[in-house]
Amino acid sequence: MKQLVTDYTFHPLIPGAVLAALVSPPSDEAPSRSWYELLHACNRRDRGQLYPWLVSQGWLSEANAQRLHAVETEFVGVFERIEIKIPELAQVTQTDEMAIKQLARSLTAARLLWEWMEVQIPPQKSFEKTDQGTRDLIQDLINQFRRFVGAAWGIFFPAQAFGLSADAAAQFWTALMNCDKPGEMAQRFQGYFFHAHRERFMALNGGPLPKRGLYLQDVISEYLEHARERFDTLHQQVATTIGIGLDEAFSQIADLSRKLELRVELIHFVAHLAEQACDAFAHLDGHPSPKEIRILSYLQTTMNETCNTHGQSEHAATYETSESALNAVLGELDELIGMETIKQQVHQATHFARVQQMRLSQGLKAIATSYHSVYTGQPGTGKTTVARLMGKIYHALGLLKKGHLVECDRASLVAEYVGQTAIKTNRVIDSALDGILFIDEAYTLAKQDQDFGREAVDTLLKRMEDDRGRLIVIVAGYPESMQQFVASNPGLESRFTRMLAFPDYQPNELCRIFSSLCRQNELRMTPGFKQRLIHHFHDLYANRDDHFGNARLVRNCFERVIDLQATRLATTVSDAVLDLATLVAEDLDGLSVSALKALEATVGYQVVCPECQQAYRWTPELSIKDAECTECHRIYNSEFGDPVV
Repeated sequence: MKQLVTDYTFHPLIPGAVLAALVSPPSDEAPSRSWYELLHACNRRDRGQLYPWLVSQGWLSEANAQRLHAVETEFVGVFERIEIKIPELAQVTQTDEMAIKQLARSLTAARLLWEWMEVQIPPQKSFEKTDQGTRDLIQDLINQFRRFVGAAWGIFFPAQAFGLSADAAAQFWTALMNCDKPGEMAQRFQGYFFHAHRERFMALNGGPLPKRGLYLQDVISEYLEHARERFDTLHQQVATTIGIGLDEAFSQIADLSRKLELRVELIHFVAHLAEQACDAFAHLDGHPSPKEIRILSYLQTTMNETCNTHGQSEHAATYETSESALNAVLGELDELIGMETIKQQVHQATHFARVQQMRLSQGLKAIATSYHSVYTGQPGTGKTTVARLMGKIYHALGLLKKGHLVECDRASLVAEYVGQTAIKTNRVIDSALDGILFIDEAYTLAKQDQDFGREAVDTLLKRMEDDRGRLIVIVAGYPESMQQFVASNPGLESRFTRMLAFPDYQPNELCRIFSSLCRQNELRMTPGFKQRLIHHFHDLYANRDDHFGNARLVRNCFERVIDLQATRLATTVSDAVLDLATLVAEDLDGLSVSALKALEATVGYQVVCPECQQAYRWTPELSIKDAECTECHRIYNSEFGDPVV
């Protein structure tokens, strides 16, 4: 890590790896070897190559790339102007030339990094609401680093060490940390320390000060006269941070970095800058004392521990843990009843996303794609359930930071008055950032007579572009209506390229869903109840229309059944203990005439192996969930059989 964030081969202030870590998408995974190889590759690219590459990865917009490059050019110019002055400064102030350069580099780099953060970190991350008001986390981080540097100066140049080198060190760090205008930083860094005034500045080391009275006063004599006062005032300002200790001061820097969700590489780089500033202060006036060496050693150890703690908390789950989480979600998907084609498509999307992440980790260009999807199907076919699982899958893969699901419909997005729809839509989208926005019955936004709906679509398309990498949108609805919706706007057609068609549940699958509800509520079904249930769902499926309720229909049926069971039990006159956990045939009413006729005409039931199509006899008395085919040895669900008429 140390080598990674201190490689200045292609840049005098901030290595390419640090810039890449700042602009790359957030990830909850622990840094992998391939990630570090990618960062090392960034260090080997000069800025003419690195910025276009970051843009090509989708990590950085063209506009932000230009802004970051302009800021960098400005601060590199500041450092280069200071660098030219360093030999003269070292001679005039009797300080170490290399220490001055090291201090100038570390503090100028810190200023550049803060400016980059102002450009790159979005407002929703950089502000925090508290009981005392809204905190600007970036400004808090800047102020805390400034306090750390001031306290370091106060420790290495204590009150009793007043002199020329202490005065010069104070001017160096305040010029770079407190000056708001980069164009003036180099001038303030040098101040009055010119060769022409060298002898006069020796007065700060115990020489005679110019006498007041008839002698003319100039800026140098005024500077010298008030030097001690300035020194004491600055010491008073940094005393509080000195009191809490540099280790605690840096720990607060790490805490703010965590709030800003900065990658661990960035906090290591900030630690490097802080360490370099302390080391420069220790060497400015010559060789550091044994006490100063001891302080430096302690700071290096504690700051390294703080960085490691930050990394562990930021990436508490290892790569294997992420793999485990992914496997758990896919296992949950596979346990869903039915929807075999949907499961295959989800697995394919997972494989594709995994390979994309692998390409990025190896420094390869991401294949242009869209994860936005269209889910078509009748109500109750599992669209929302699968969308929620997709959020968990993309989170486990590192595509989405949170992976949560925000459900909405037309009423959630469209307002009643002109100009309010965009505000309302943006508010919903903001809540879905770093997760999935699921819009049910999205086709209602494209009604020809609904201008406000089109405004919501236009707002959505803009945010999908602006927040790509942080937002995945899934639109859902009836098949034909969704085809018309996507075709109604070229922007929708180009972005929604993944189509998942959710089929109606088969009668056998509807029975299995009902059975799962029974297990969840500790209920069991008698053979007679099972028979009626099978024929009930077969009849409903055979006569279904465009509004067939699927799983919702099963839920309604289950609630009707437990109501009837409760009525039966409540009206039973018996001293025997009531069987509260059993559903009997009379608890399921409402069977149609055709269902009752099919029940009477049924001569038996069968289950069929989905692999080899071998049929087996099934009876309602069986209480098994899975069976093994004796022909192909495929294990398949055999909880309910199909009637043989």
